[in-house]
Amino acid sequence: MTPTCSNDPVAQKIHIEAHKAAERNVYTLTNPYTTREEKVAIESWYQLPINISGIAYILTCLFWSWGSISFWEAYFIAVAVGVLTAVILWFMYIRKLVFGLSMLLDFPLVGWIIHLGFAAWLGFSGSWTQAIFIAGNRLLFLLPVGFGAIIANQKLASKYPMHPKYAFLKRFYGKTYPFE
Repeated sequence: MTPTCSNDPVAQKIHIEAHKAAERNVYTLTNPYTTREEKVAIESWYQLPINISGIAYILTCLFWSWGSISFWEAYFIAVAVGVLTAVILWFMYIRKLVFGLSMLLDFPLVGWIIHLGFAAWLGFSGSWTQAIFIAGNRLLFLLPVGFGAIIANQKLASKYPMHPKYAFLKRFYGKTYPFE
């Protein structure tokens, strides 16, 4: 039982329900409900669409620099790729593939080298605008193009009354939690 601030049974019940709601809706890497292996699986699944949208943004910025597409097309294509990846992973999770791709793309040094390498190449090629956008996206932890994947995961997991990362384990591993 969680500590309460009052001896009043109604206040205790409210406090317990509020505590459960907080645990259900806030995921941290230090949570007591997942093992180390589960945390790796969760983060691999959750981060992969964000990382893929970052790679898609690099490629669309190349097309943008060649004049084939506009800034907005480059941006929305990358966001759409992240959303599509999140949807595919929600319906077709292949653990080894997701883990392998995540370990490659989410390794910090690799991500920085890929993004800043392309940014430098574009900059030296005279496409400074695209280079700045690629570097800026990386400096902002891929959130500008990764937000679509984050929202997609929220929507896909909405049938489960909990954070999407907990919902992932519930869906694919049959995990149950004390806060349900």
